[in-house]
Amino acid sequence: MITLKEWAMIHDLFVQGVPKQRIAARLGLDRKTVDRALAQRDPRQVGRQRRGSILDPYKPDLHHRLEKYDLTAQQLFQEIQDNGYPGSYDLVKRSLVTVKASRPKPAVVRFETAPGEPAHVDWGPLGWCRQDGYRAPLSCFVMTLCDSRMREVEWTVAQDLATLRPCHLHAFRFVGGLTATLRYDHLKTVALAHTAEAIEWNPQFLDFARHDGFRPERCLPGRQETKGKVERPIGYIRSHFFAGLEGEMMELEVINAQAWHWRDHRANGRVHRTTQAVPVARWPAEHLRPLAQRA
Repeated sequence: MITLKEWAMIHDLFVQGVPKQRIAARLGLDRKTVDRALAQRDPRQVGRQRRGSILDPYKPDLHHRLEKYDLTAQQLFQEIQDNGYPGSYDLVKRSLVTVKASRPKPAVVRFETAPGEPAHVDWGPLGWCRQDGYRAPLSCFVMTLCDSRMREVEWTVAQDLATLRPCHLHAFRFVGGLTATLRYDHLKTVALAHTAEAIEWNPQFLDFARHDGFRPERCLPGRQETKGKVERPIGYIRSHFFAGLEGEMMELEVINAQAWHWRDHRANGRVHRTTQAVPVARWPAEHLRPLAQRA
């Protein structure tokens, strides 16, 4: 920290054309101190020391993560909180305003649903992983109960019917039953063709649905509201879990283990912004139907 007299001498010598290095040597100061003094145009600020913030030690990592990945302020807050950050979410959010511009979200009118009615199923490609030492395409299966927002996720390295069936069964077991209706996006394993007049279901998938006692439905093309009250499942998982995950360096089992921890402690354990309730707290009211006994 320099005095007001030193600040004035630095500026006076610089105006006279004295090089910064010679100014520093003449006044017995560090060259960086001279640079900072010349950048400080208001003499009233000389001698005042900026108060530090509890967020300061975490800012380099925050900015690095945000430059590399499209992460939300909430996700970054959770990351540094896990690393010992004792401050508030608002402080993190305000700090990132100048680094990441807010993006408007489109308004969507969604159907109201009653407990135990539809669940939404989505399945889509989402990056890469390591499988048996090789790079493998990674897909995410997600089922969400529309009323409680209770969610199950599972990562796979295939999108065939032989993989889709156990994903359903694992999800049914996780939520403790099934709904009368399951809604799907445009999955080839579920429906072979879809026109305005009719749906050509995959007959093998239809056999599976009939055996387990649920009715499949298709979301109408271009009609987001037919998804019920589910917010872009794959997009949500991409931004809130997968963004920032070094998936290409991880085995499938490791990704699933981390995803299930996130599912239990984040996705199903936080206050949902629409329902203003915790999914796992609303879950018992779903009154799901029991699973069929499998041979």
